[in-house]
Amino acid sequence: MTHAPRDPDTAAAHPAGPSPTPILRIEAGQHVAPIRRVDVDAAGQRLVTGSDDRTVRVWQIPETRLIAILRPPIGDGDEGKIFAVALSPDGTLVAAAGATGATWDGTHCIYLFDAETGEMHGRLTGLGNVVLDLAFSPDGRSLAASLGGGAGIRGWRTADWADGFADPDYGGDSYGLAFDRAGMLATTATDGLIRLYDPTGRRIAARPAPHGTQPYGIAFAPDGDRLVIGYADGPKVSVIGAGRLMELYAPDTGGLSDGDLAGVAWSGDGQSLFAAGRCNNGTGVYPIRRWSDAGRGRHEDLPAATNTIMDIRALGATGVVFGSAGPAFGSFDASGRSAIDFAAVTPDLRGALGDHFKVSHDGLTVRVAYDPSGGKFAAFALPDRRLAPDAADDPSLAPPRTRSPQLVVEAWQDSAHPTVNGAPIALEPQELSRSLAIAPDADGFVLGTDYQLRAYGADGRLRWQATTPGTVWGVNISGDGRRVIAALDDGTLRWHRLADGTPELALYIHRLGGHWVL
Repeated sequence: MTHAPRDPDTAAAHPAGPSPTPILRIEAGQHVAPIRRVDVDAAGQRLVTGSDDRTVRVWQIPETRLIAILRPPIGDGDEGKIFAVALSPDGTLVAAAGATGATWDGTHCIYLFDAETGEMHGRLTGLGNVVLDLAFSPDGRSLAASLGGGAGIRGWRTADWADGFADPDYGGDSYGLAFDRAGMLATTATDGLIRLYDPTGRRIAARPAPHGTQPYGIAFAPDGDRLVIGYADGPKVSVIGAGRLMELYAPDTGGLSDGDLAGVAWSGDGQSLFAAGRCNNGTGVYPIRRWSDAGRGRHEDLPAATNTIMDIRALGATGVVFGSAGPAFGSFDASGRSAIDFAAVTPDLRGALGDHFKVSHDGLTVRVAYDPSGGKFAAFALPDRRLAPDAADDPSLAPPRTRSPQLVVEAWQDSAHPTVNGAPIALEPQELSRSLAIAPDADGFVLGTDYQLRAYGADGRLRWQATTPGTVWGVNISGDGRRVIAALDDGTLRWHRLADGTPELALYIHRLGGHWVL
């Protein structure tokens, strides 16, 4: 889940402003889609979380009292998804951005919000690509943004929001940036380089990362003499000198053979080092690995989440806070005990494949696994509006058809290169196919992707495509050939007409308590 979000089409005609038409959204009391980024104020009393659900939330911690929900303008496709957040050191100002502004303004922007009231103070415009990370300098005088698509970094003076610096000379997405206490700035990029800037924004060094080609997370040690680098292409971590950017040592990542450790952080006292990402321990738990002696000592794995850990930050002198794709967030204190545990309320539909996603002949009754292991199922009958939170298997319901002698669709799961009868199916850049359902008469099929439903004829020609609010983990077609039912990463099940893709209904089931809305 660390690939770059797609860049909205900035070549299309852009309206004068966001659409005034209201867009209905589910409000479940917390995030309903992956939490991409988190940040905390200098005092460790406020936490900000930004999500693909197009909201930013400000929390009072440790009691996790919701202070404000920040709502940027949203639209079709990715518009309004938040990939980066930053909280000013004094906890009063939130910067948030991602796929923001391009569909209606022609360029991307950063929104600035009052952390207490949620009021938008303004926006910083003219960015050439999606914003992937944001950071305030420790003195609060500067804000920096790292961008996708090789657009580099930008910086502003917070006193008057005048441009402070820019470096567009990047060969890939920049997912990480960090300030030290003196105002030095360091960045990562998927061109493999670590870059270092002085407090004026002048680049003073650039060097390939010691391990891997996709350096991702980055953080300065509190004393400013070292940097820690996390990678998106494997469970690797590097500690490098902040002067010459040469490796000093590599913390022990033994026992973490799969996934990555893209997120990294130092404890506030500099004694502990933390890393997390897509690594799990084989039991479905995604840990945060903590090393003693600034990464040179022994390690322990703190059981943090049941889905990818998207971001981590130091909390106080010895703790750490994280956000996950759950969507959930939490923290650990100095002893490794869970101090904040805000579990997801959204069904996790990543397991909605095969027998874990069944529908009736008319498509009006569904049974779906709402955890990736497939151990928990919910069933919903539309005709009588009945929810069964713990539903037994029903032989009258059918799983999606994924095989047919006359229609062979291959490489359709987690792939950028699906084929039909050996011919390639063209997807958009950075779009992955996630799920498949072949029509009952094998006259066509539907692919669910990262942000679309795509319907094709048996000849592989696109019949229609429908933008979805998120990843389509599962898709099924009713036996009567009338409806497509999709399971999305925002926890919703959505019904579309197979003939033309017109959306008909959406169902959200609250994971706790069995409540639902249709």
